[in-house]
Amino acid sequence: MTGAVVNTDPLSPGVIAITKRGAADMVTTTIYSMVSLAEDEHLDLKPIHEFTSYRRAIALQGNIFVASDVDNIVRLIDTGSGQQICQLRVPLEHDDPTLFNEEDTCMAVVLVHNHAITFCRRWIHLYKISNQVDGSSDVPSYLPATSHKWTWNIDTIVVSPRSLSRIKSDSPSFPLIDILIRFDTWFPWPVNIIHHYVLPPNPSLSDARSHSDTFESFEEDHAVQAELPYLFATSSIHGPFMIHSISSPIRLFTPSDMVLGRYGTALWLDAQSSNSGPAQAGDHGQRIAGKMLISPRTPPHTQMRTIKRTEDDKVSPGYAEEQPGNSSSGQAIHEGAIAHEPRMMVFHMQDEEDDWSRLALDEEEGRIAIGTVNGTVLLFEYVPRE
Repeated sequence: MTGAVVNTDPLSPGVIAITKRGAADMVTTTIYSMVSLAEDEHLDLKPIHEFTSYRRAIALQGNIFVASDVDNIVRLIDTGSGQQICQLRVPLEHDDPTLFNEEDTCMAVVLVHNHAITFCRRWIHLYKISNQVDGSSDVPSYLPATSHKWTWNIDTIVVSPRSLSRIKSDSPSFPLIDILIRFDTWFPWPVNIIHHYVLPPNPSLSDARSHSDTFESFEEDHAVQAELPYLFATSSIHGPFMIHSISSPIRLFTPSDMVLGRYGTALWLDAQSSNSGPAQAGDHGQRIAGKMLISPRTPPHTQMRTIKRTEDDKVSPGYAEEQPGNSSSGQAIHEGAIAHEPRMMVFHMQDEEDDWSRLALDEEEGRIAIGTVNGTVLLFEYVPRE
């Protein structure tokens, strides 16, 4: 098995996609549904679709499976027919189609109406996907309409569009996107900090224009860029901005994980234990912690922007407040200094074992699932304190 992804659409019949590599490097993906066995009322996985695929399973959203390979081309595949819907490409490096930069490795994808947002190790790319069919047998291929480059490489990232209501009609067409990141370092382990970023939607784009398919070109024109749903160029901070950072120590060779819920719940697995310091990894043990992410207020464009400070070592990312007449130095601000910010909660901790590996979250039912390295799955139910 080379990868597995769970469907982000809870109403879709296909709940999970599993990719595996067979003989002669043939890669296939199987879509499974959940069925009930009447005799014992247990649930079982039933394969409903199988098709030729690619090594890196990235996302499953409704009936669209997203995958990539060593060529860094992101492919959207219809799970029913197994046919490619389109290909999302990155600009060539030195006009050489044989060069594949690790910075362009796609780690997550969000599909919103006729747009796709790819989150790579160093880039965010926004694509406009046409709804029109030209009758050609060739698979449509797209280049980014606009892009954002991170200052640091990313080790781990999870993204989730924020839902404001359980009623789908009440949610905005282009929601705010929550992003949890661990940045990479020159060392064999990432930083001991989780950063919460948000990618805000374009506030000037109405729902009527959001659903239209009227863009004729994506050349570098500010009038066109202003109509993009994300990464809009009319703002000085049109890219993602950081809300706060969270101390989360990890240990070399000890599993860590992060998950995001659609209603703003963040959950992570790290290496802190009861016998370690407040922000230090213990010699053994693991912790499951989390918090409710706040509904952010976009910082004023004239007060906050991404700048390089002289004391930065390319490892500790952050935002700085630009002072009038002294824009080169800046003063670091506390990203979490927002009134009534929810506190971090520790849900479970073990002091000796290091066998927890993956997390899953059910916000509506208040349940946390933990996958272990030996194949066991633990299920916990949240009981609030009286």
